[in-house]
Amino acid sequence: MNMVLLPLLFLSAISSDTSVKAFQFLAPHTRTIETRLFSVEAIDPTRFRGTYPPLAPDDFADALLLLTPSDEDYDLERMVRIFSSLDAEMVRSTLTEPQQNMVDELWRVTKLVMNGSTRQEALAARRAPATDPKTAAVYGDVLRILDPSSGLSSSADLNLLTRAFLALDQMGEKTAAQAQVVDQLSKVIGRAVSYPERTVEDAIRKTWEDREQMSRSRLE
Repeated sequence: MNMVLLPLLFLSAISSDTSVKAFQFLAPHTRTIETRLFSVEAIDPTRFRGTYPPLAPDDFADALLLLTPSDEDYDLERMVRIFSSLDAEMVRSTLTEPQQNMVDELWRVTKLVMNGSTRQEALAARRAPATDPKTAAVYGDVLRILDPSSGLSSSADLNLLTRAFLALDQMGEKTAAQAQVVDQLSKVIGRAVSYPERTVEDAIRKTWEDREQMSRSRLE
């Protein structure tokens, strides 16, 4: 059975109101979690005040421009080229922490564009959808849970994720980037259902790794 469809088997008895309320207990425990893999807080390239990496200064300057919302058109090929240059081992090994944060942010945006979102949608993916505050809070918590290195990923269970999926699936129109977040959640649930002997945390990590591997393969 397709793992993406499996969450639907668990939703018929759960109301959207219940799903949102059931997810609320996470709110007091959430915090801003910044990791090498993912940062819930949007990174503002206009606040970068460090030096540019000496081995790729022009590409780093382009990355800052790419990460700044604008009407300028950046095609996927250009985004991939800039990221590949900055991600090269020789360049990565010289990056400072602020520089690495920018390169990681570029990769996050590039992956979303690879999967069908526009650059502007990808840049805005961390912003909660234009919906009611409770559902917006669920969206923010899901962003944290889907990061396998976050504290929340280890405390999530299948019922919690299923209710969150229902709340977000019913929130109406979503951008392509926001839809990818919901789809990632669906895949985590499907994997957890398919392999009940494993933990939900394992499902989150493996789903993340699969997406990372697929995106990395497109750089080759």
